[in-house]
Amino acid sequence: MSAMRILPGIFVMFALAGCGGGSGDSGRNDVERNTGNTGNTGNTGGTGGNTDGNTPPVAGTTGNLYLPTTAGVTWHYTSDGSGEAVTARFDGTTTIDNKILGNFVYSVGLTDYVFSDANYIGFGGSAFSLTDDANGDVYTIDIKLKTAHPFLGQGAGGSYSGNGSIGVQPGNLQLPAVPYNGSVNANAANLVKIDAGDWGQIPARRVAITLNPGGFLGDIGGLGLPDFLKPLLKVRTVELWLAPGVGIVQRKDGDLVRRLTSIDGIQQPLVFEFSASAPAQPATQQVLVDGAAVTHQEWPVEILYRSNPTGWL
Repeated sequence: MSAMRILPGIFVMFALAGCGGGSGDSGRNDVERNTGNTGNTGNTGGTGGNTDGNTPPVAGTTGNLYLPTTAGVTWHYTSDGSGEAVTARFDGTTTIDNKILGNFVYSVGLTDYVFSDANYIGFGGSAFSLTDDANGDVYTIDIKLKTAHPFLGQGAGGSYSGNGSIGVQPGNLQLPAVPYNGSVNANAANLVKIDAGDWGQIPARRVAITLNPGGFLGDIGGLGLPDFLKPLLKVRTVELWLAPGVGIVQRKDGDLVRRLTSIDGIQQPLVFEFSASAPAQPATQQVLVDGAAVTHQEWPVEILYRSNPTGWL
């Protein structure tokens, strides 16, 4: 992959929150927020959108701002090299350590168990398929960790370990107490610009999640397992790039990279970039929703911002 530079200056993101529910949080306590009723008293033009003064034109996202769990959202990706089209969506839930995790399901047979709320995003395991090269039989591997280890937000970073469970179908193989370990490396201070397909270049954070599903058993080669299942215990690392208000804009598994091309069901975030030398009060920006000017004073507008010498979060 080509190197990605750190962005200087300040990014500002506007999110219009729905009346019936709050928008997702940033997952960080040090992100400043400025919430209040804003808008112009006069008509600034534009057509379409909701103008009855009662309902915002778009509902707020649910879950963490960096991975919205809003129902009905579909992410579309394409795979580098092959051009394979892949979709992902939240479909159903899984309970781990008394927490309800969302099943983030990819159309290629991969499911990640993730916990996404205002404070953090946690990884609780995966389900995926493995093919026996000897006879072509396809097996479904289901790995559930002891808990959802945070990989973004509160408590994220460092190493983790525990005893998880592994299920294999067909065959109904159940391993209820398999040791595992891993680590999380989150780029806490820096955002980089990532190509998000139809949405253009947007700021995103990189997170690397390393998992050794077999712990020391994986280190010694998975003794006692059939040869074709031993690869499931190998150390694996997935890199994710997550953008506020958007979710996962890029995923890298080994040498396989999948990039976001479009999203159905989420209002495109409004992101403005100002240079580090910009005045304290940049020029006024007209906010549009679905091409229509936001003019009503009572729509709650939330602004998240932060600046530092190397970027913002």
